[in-house]
Amino acid sequence: MIYLTSLPWKEISQHNAASTMPKPSDQQISDFYVRLGLVIAAWQFVEAALVYAYGKAIGATNPTPLTASFHVPTNISVRLGMTDQAVKRSGIDAALLSEWEKLSAQVSQKMKRRNKLAQSIVIFDPHKKPDRQLFLSPNVDDPTRFDPLFSPGSIITRPELDDMLKVFEELHQRLTEFHQRLPPLPAKPQSASPLSPTS
Repeated sequence: MIYLTSLPWKEISQHNAASTMPKPSDQQISDFYVRLGLVIAAWQFVEAALVYAYGKAIGATNPTPLTASFHVPTNISVRLGMTDQAVKRSGIDAALLSEWEKLSAQVSQKMKRRNKLAQSIVIFDPHKKPDRQLFLSPNVDDPTRFDPLFSPGSIITRPELDDMLKVFEELHQRLTEFHQRLPPLPAKPQSASPLSPTS
């Protein structure tokens, strides 16, 4: 675990090396990391819901090869793209297609938010309000992303984690309800494939 105190250098110099630097309490640490863990776990349910929409859209009947092959691409963007193409070409009506396009766009948007969680470090600032003293920030060693002013939008606070948890849980529920409403693919008449060899 990494804790950085965002104090001015002048103030830091006033603390001796005998560890008088302000630190978060055990309760603060516990509260923050529990929330962070819940948000990350909630996102996994969002990712898991995609496979069911994908399977329904392609008419899969055997869940084992479906789920195994779907998770070969480790990049969620690839899996979302697979699901997107499958749903769009499954012959669903305009209303369901419109709903999916909104869902897909939201998954893509929230995926970037989730990635920000995974690419951040935890910083402690004793001068902020108690529920904002611990927050997530881009790595201080990454000048392309790090904001030394910790401006809103560049960091993720504890209240924002709570909001993200609600959003991810709602998104998972919407994806689940969507795949349950997808109609089964109609049976197609048997015909020779244009790629099949002919006698």
